[in-house]
Amino acid sequence: MGSVVLQGTPPDNFECGEFLDGLKKQLLPHLSVGPHWIRFFFNKNGHEITKSEFLIDNLDWPVGRAIVEAQEWPDGTYSAREFLTLHM
Repeated sequence: MGSVVLQGTPPDNFECGEFLDGLKKQLLPHLSVGPHWIRFFFNKNGHEITKSEFLIDNLDWPVGRAIVEAQEWPDGTYSAREFLTLHM
């Protein structure tokens, strides 16, 4: 997994290692054998996520988007984007 790209004014306490580990466990049962491209993004404005997306192989995955939105991300005005590839 690559590193998360942050833009804006992210909080000093931003961490997502545990989130990524949990996401991987939830994601693996949904993937077929072979390489897969995954991207997630969210924008946070204060307490609220104003925009989010989760793509697997460039297709929307609503379950992943719900996982991102349910995460208790630190408050702030910032966006986070992660690109990763998995080989099954």
